[in-house]
Amino acid sequence: MVLVELREALGVGIEQVVTPSALIYRLQRTGKPVGLPNSGGVTIQQSRVNGQMRLEIKGFEPSRLGWYKSLGCFTEIVQFKTRLFAPNADMLLAAIDGLSPIAATAVPSPTLPVEVVHRAAA
Repeated sequence: MVLVELREALGVGIEQVVTPSALIYRLQRTGKPVGLPNSGGVTIQQSRVNGQMRLEIKGFEPSRLGWYKSLGCFTEIVQFKTRLFAPNADMLLAAIDGLSPIAATAVPSPTLPVEVVHRAAA
């Protein structure tokens, strides 16, 4: 909250832009699910399915399933649920790039390579 108040007092917006490759790096490094900012709740995670580790996209809009498949992603029905997977990190990067500009207003994380952009408040 202090950062938000400071930005408002100075009239400056600080926007943290996290690159898709930084998100993949964090996913592979920590193994924990990573939420995609400004994506409507889409997360990426590593999942074990049939004894194999896979890159899974969760929380996607079913109406965009055809678009994901056009990028090379694939689905499997597991326990009566459609699950979406990317065959490799490059395909996952393409899917993340196409979702929306990935930008979140937040305090920079020291573990992620980020680019901080200063913008004047409108």
